[in-house]
Amino acid sequence: MSDKDPEGLESKKREIAADINNYQRLLKSLIALYKFTKSEGGEFYFGGRIIPNDKNSPTPDIIIKLPKFAIVGDAKRSLPNPNNRQIFVSEEDYLKTFIENDLIKQLKSYDINISNIGIKNHDLILLAPQGCTDAMAVLKFDFLDKQKSAFERKFILLVYVVEPLANTEQIRISYEWGTLSSSEIENKIKRGKISYYRGELDKEIGMFKIFEENNGATPIVYVMQLLWAQIFPEINKKSDKDIILEWYRTGENVFEVKLSKLIKYLNKLYSLPYIVDSNGATERIQFKTQLVSTAMENFVKMGLVERDNGEVTENTKYKVVWKELPEKEITSYFVEKMWKSGIFKGEEVGQKKLE
Repeated sequence: MSDKDPEGLESKKREIAADINNYQRLLKSLIALYKFTKSEGGEFYFGGRIIPNDKNSPTPDIIIKLPKFAIVGDAKRSLPNPNNRQIFVSEEDYLKTFIENDLIKQLKSYDINISNIGIKNHDLILLAPQGCTDAMAVLKFDFLDKQKSAFERKFILLVYVVEPLANTEQIRISYEWGTLSSSEIENKIKRGKISYYRGELDKEIGMFKIFEENNGATPIVYVMQLLWAQIFPEINKKSDKDIILEWYRTGENVFEVKLSKLIKYLNKLYSLPYIVDSNGATERIQFKTQLVSTAMENFVKMGLVERDNGEVTENTKYKVVWKELPEKEITSYFVEKMWKSGIFKGEEVGQKKLE
């Protein structure tokens, strides 16, 4: 399909918008689980490197420390469809290739003695989106029900949904399968206690912007949206920016900022509670250097940001021509600009490793 084909452009807009929506649903659901954990006197960590008694160092998406036990596992923004014959030749192939050799294999890597979470006993968890009906049926009925001893530890399967309402959203996490070491916590989940309206999570949603689940990349257009709609306006106001150059009558701000200073600013604003080593919890930055540099380079290609020629380093200085964009149109605006700039022609959307 031609790069100028408007039908292809509209398809790309829908694809990226859907990916961002799925990503945001997962993030909001993790925030709901974070809030519930806090209400139970526990601590929630957005992943980390757990330290077992051998040389392996798996990295779960979720680590929950409750007073008497912990919960460790993964979160998924989607599950592949077992009926997709372009990927899986049969349901048996799906069961073997995805369920056993991917999903369950990863969860089993946490089914070990862990030395750096401060609690001896832990259960396992998988958090998946509601609506993946066929995938969930295969997982529950064709694997879990038939392999009741698949794990040495207790395991619970939860599903999440973000339901749009008239003037808000409701974020719910529901019980699907399995059990926990605490019947009290398990029963609260079964009774629907992990349920919040958007307004109840606004503070946390403002704090937690980026989460990378295992085998899943943060959508780069989502990162670009955050930079443009939330970060650049703040940099424009703060004294730690390099310089405000001018204000155009069109309402465009023009300012310069080094990549290193942009990363430093983001690190101050956004970090995640994270398990890293035997010293316990620390914070992990949400906006990694590679993510930010990729987004900035896409802005350069789109003609919204300028920089000197040469290799991108932490000392690279960007000249940003910023103006406010309507929230509902920003995804479409960026995708169209990227499309016209030829960014989608490559295998990656502007991804370049920056050490």
